[in-house]
Amino acid sequence: MRKSLLAFIASGKGFVGIHDAIATFVQYPVYDQWPPFGQMLGATENGGHPWDGETMTVRVEDPKSPLNAVFHGEEFQIADQAFQFQEPTLRDHLHVLLSIDVEKTGFFPNHHILPVRMADKDFPVTWIRAMGRAASSIARWDMVRPSSGSSLTWSSVKPSAPSTAGYVS
Repeated sequence: MRKSLLAFIASGKGFVGIHDAIATFVQYPVYDQWPPFGQMLGATENGGHPWDGETMTVRVEDPKSPLNAVFHGEEFQIADQAFQFQEPTLRDHLHVLLSIDVEKTGFFPNHHILPVRMADKDFPVTWIRAMGRAASSIARWDMVRPSSGSSLTWSSVKPSAPSTAGYVS
């Protein structure tokens, strides 16, 4: 099955991960049990939830993307869990659509934040990862909607990035 998934993506097909797709093939203490899956997504989860049900302010990173049309360029708040990624750089290969605004959300002292995330304060929650002719689109939450549209319908729109700058193929 794993080879079939990778062959599907290599053939130019897309992948939409919903909710905690980033935590697939991740289990403490080994956070990259199947590295090609994490590479396909663009990151691997590590360190648990910096926010675990608290209200977070979500920033619309790319208001021109049709995937973000439902948000009308406006930040919104949501109470949910959020993961953090262990890779030191994210923006060089992820086209980030939504991220947590840590200045408005804040950190909770009882939650573990990885040093790499504390340094860059970068917490993408929705992104596109281009891979050759294919794209992975990740919707972090089961239902991302300030007023209408679920992540399933929102994420199923064919990704059309403004450019390929910053993408790794």
